[in-house]
Amino acid sequence: MQQAATSATRLRANCTSSLHYINFTYGKNDVQKSLRQSVLVSNNIRALNVTVVIRVPVKLGEKDIWANLSTLEIPDCQWSGHEKAKAVDFVGQLQKNKRVDCSVATCRVFKCNRFMGRLEDKRYTISANMSAAWIQQIGLDKAKFILTSTASLEYDKNQYIFFSTSSANKPPVRKIETEVEVYPQPDFTKEIVGGSLGGLAILVILSAVLYKVGFFKSKYKDMMNDTDDAAHDEATLTQE
Repeated sequence: MQQAATSATRLRANCTSSLHYINFTYGKNDVQKSLRQSVLVSNNIRALNVTVVIRVPVKLGEKDIWANLSTLEIPDCQWSGHEKAKAVDFVGQLQKNKRVDCSVATCRVFKCNRFMGRLEDKRYTISANMSAAWIQQIGLDKAKFILTSTASLEYDKNQYIFFSTSSANKPPVRKIETEVEVYPQPDFTKEIVGGSLGGLAILVILSAVLYKVGFFKSKYKDMMNDTDDAAHDEATLTQE
């Protein structure tokens, strides 16, 4: 075993990804939004055959994470099956750590076989419509979840040894993350009631001020004078 390891070639292949963002309104389960996740694979040594394994969470509990699983594909990769979640109480775990990954969700596994030349890069993209249907079952109307897909490498371990000063010569598992923010539905009841009461209060105050300065008395006096003038004119007209 030591002899095989000594004659093997050290492998330097890296996967990098960036954080994406999407948001939903809690309770609106029929909403779906387009999402793209991507990971970049770089080969820093000699040309070789490598398999990039990408795991994508697709189902949480009884709810699909994606609106249409048939459209969930990764170009240049083949779907090789599903892996079931390990967690029994996914709700409790999600309320605690807010991470939707293969430990709490069923994941679809893609394998991307490729011959990569020296210093060659290859980007793999996950693109589909995310559904909001899985969110409500968690029971949090305001939260930020991290949807986490992963990418790892498979290669001929009899020919190559993964070299890294920080991973004990084990191939890394890179996270492909999207922040999913959930907002509560807006409730304008308080604003409407408050606005109505505020308007009524202003009306009462205005009426009190007008009464205090004699506005209503003046108006009443004018009305009485107008009535007397009209009666006088009518009497004069009758006499004529």
